[in-house]
Amino acid sequence: AHFKNFCIALLTLFRVATGDNWNGIMKDTLRQNDSSHVDNSHFMKIISPIYFVIFVLMAQFVLINIVVAVLMQKLEDSNKMIANDAELVEEIERQLEYDENCIEQA
Repeated sequence: AHFKNFCIALLTLFRVATGDNWNGIMKDTLRQNDSSHVDNSHFMKIISPIYFVIFVLMAQFVLINIVVAVLMQKLEDSNKMIANDAELVEEIERQLEYDENCIEQA
């Protein structure tokens, strides 16, 4: 997992968002590299953990909210179906009572 190009970076962030070894990926960003950007290594050791912790917390918060929203929608749909069934049962009982009254009068 690396951030060398946009597609791989997007997939890496998706892995981090799902919680798949995010701390290992964060530790990989803290390793020293052999490039000429030696001045940035100290800066990355400070920023990298902050970024990853904030990103993971935000991503997990969003994922939990999506799951809760789906569950609430299904619960609302289920309650509507139960209410419709109750109305249908009441209508059938009224019709049966009306039919019984018609038969008794005949």
